Amino acid sequence: MPGSFGPVDHNVVTIGTATGSLFLTTEGVSCGGTDVGAWNAIGGTGNFEGASGSGSVQTAASGGSGTQADPIRSSSTYNGTLTVHGD
Repeated sequence: MPGSFGPVDHNVVTIGTATGSLFLTTEGVSCGGTDVGAWNAIGGTGNFEGASGSGSVQTAASGGSGTQADPIRSSSTYNGTLTVHGD
């Protein structure tokens, strides 16, 4: 991310629902417990099969030490456009 400082963070994310799972990749910059970056849809299952789109994502840590016994807890806000392809 131009003009941003901090380690670059890459993730593969699955968002599961009762009607399918959406698969995303994210890339952002981590700084002080907050990640700011971009997401890209790479498909999914069920209602999300063939999904595409992109946008911005912001994730804020809410607790945890990052150990196996106490993993980091966080919440993310996604903005952008998601296209779900119907039959």
